[in-house]
Amino acid sequence: AGVGRISIPKSHQPVDSGSLYLTSVGIFFDGDKQNIKLPWEKIVKESVTASQIQLEKQNGEPLIFTGDIDPKAAAVLKILPELDFIKN
Repeated sequence: AGVGRISIPKSHQPVDSGSLYLTSVGIFFDGDKQNIKLPWEKIVKESVTASQIQLEKQNGEPLIFTGDIDPKAAAVLKILPELDFIKN
């Protein structure tokens, strides 16, 4: 579990804060300004570290969630509350 931000690469400027849910169907970001739903079949690569989760999609820029992230919690598909979404 953790807190943080979500972004799209280039400038890494936060565009939203919220909670990231990892489910058997895909990911859901419940942001203060916007929501993002991304099914697992549209994610081609993921990278999880202690400070960020990066999801590369079939189309478009990757999504980057930054903040205080527990990689073990993310690996077992737990809820990551209060993440921020960052966009260029």
